[in-house]
Amino acid sequence: MKKIVQTYSLEILLSALIINYLYNLIDKSSNLIFFYFKNIHFLLSTILSIYFYFILSSYIKSSLKLDSRILSISYFFSSFFIIELIFFPIINQTGFSSLYLIIMISWLLIILLNSKSIKIFIHIVMTYLTLTFFNNYYFEKFKSINGYIEWSNDVPSQWFELARLISDEGLFHAYTNNLIKGQGLFINNIQSIIFKLNFPIQDFQFIRVNSIIILFFSYLLFLDLKITKNRKNTITLIFSVFVLNSGWLSYLFIDSLMLEGLASLFFGIYIYKSGDFMKKNINFNSLLFYFLFSSVLFSKEFVSTLSLVYFIYLLFIKKNLNVIPAFAVYGLEKFYRKLYVSTEIESTYSDGRSVGDLFVDLINLRNLDFNVLINILVEFTRDRIALVILIYFIFINLFSVKSQNSSIEITIFLLVLLNIVFIFVLYISWWKNIEVQSSYRYFLNCLHLIMISIALKAESLNAN
Repeated sequence: MKKIVQTYSLEILLSALIINYLYNLIDKSSNLIFFYFKNIHFLLSTILSIYFYFILSSYIKSSLKLDSRILSISYFFSSFFIIELIFFPIINQTGFSSLYLIIMISWLLIILLNSKSIKIFIHIVMTYLTLTFFNNYYFEKFKSINGYIEWSNDVPSQWFELARLISDEGLFHAYTNNLIKGQGLFINNIQSIIFKLNFPIQDFQFIRVNSIIILFFSYLLFLDLKITKNRKNTITLIFSVFVLNSGWLSYLFIDSLMLEGLASLFFGIYIYKSGDFMKKNINFNSLLFYFLFSSVLFSKEFVSTLSLVYFIYLLFIKKNLNVIPAFAVYGLEKFYRKLYVSTEIESTYSDGRSVGDLFVDLINLRNLDFNVLINILVEFTRDRIALVILIYFIFINLFSVKSQNSSIEITIFLLVLLNIVFIFVLYISWWKNIEVQSSYRYFLNCLHLIMISIALKAESLNAN
């Protein structure tokens, strides 16, 4: 019996999720899958987008010798943010806001020069032109969101406006006129880039076909895991069933301008792939990896803080000097913040209070409300499926199975636990009077890491 549980624990988890999912299919109107099958032009656009990103990732992978499609996609999107961030002074002086076009053309040139094949260049250009022609032909239908449920009031007033500012007026303008105090703009920038790619001649709109592509990127991540094909398929199904299980989760992760889906995805990608860039010796590939990884520092809490803690660990504990470019980018952004951003909009979460004050409060158990912890735990239990996944994640990690991925497995486990600690600490101290519903969202910022960990550990259980 023990052997069966070890071998098929992932499949048992999937079966339980599928049963729950099929039960919830009774409410077909709110299910994202039914929406796409009823709106064939959305489905066709999604297929064209998936094909475009698939060949783009393949050619970038070949050009940079990355051996990873999902890392190629990450490099592609991170480059837009990091390069534009570096050139803020020039943008400020000249007002030039079309770096997007220069970066896009640069990627095409990199592919062309490395492949030395005009056929590849024509292939990607024709694929892209087909996608944009189709999307712009049906633009009026795509921008209609009749029957769409807006689950959060913050999206129209904050996340939509931030993405629109970036798309229409440039990243620098959004940075210096940020609607949310201190909010990192990396994820918003990705949303803007996806829109520009799909609808290059249109003003920014929320288009549902732009967000569903996140699901495809997640699949590329799971296919990149060093596990068997069957387990790749299983973890992909588990993730899909989980996020499609309810209208709220679909909205949160793949069907809105909320940041959770993309923040969790890119955090998961870079943390997992960092296992391939752990050598202490300085080399170009590692320097490039951590240089672009630094974009996650400007995503959202607590992903940003966890990334910074991870970089500090790599530099001072692991002595990995390749991480220095990440600190250079971090320092440069702090300099720009002092130079261009008013102190009135400098911090998102601290409200002018220092980390030192928080540390003193924790040591002395002062100004803390531990009753909030009970409310957070109750909030966590509202979604039984998420609770089952969390319990399985903790149990399978505490089972202490070693594997070829054991180092990165431990890293992921500790980062997820640290994320939970951050949530608890902030809510019992600075956020005592803030609604606890958001605590569940902060937990889900590590969803891709949790899925990666579950898949790697399940593979280890089966091997033993």
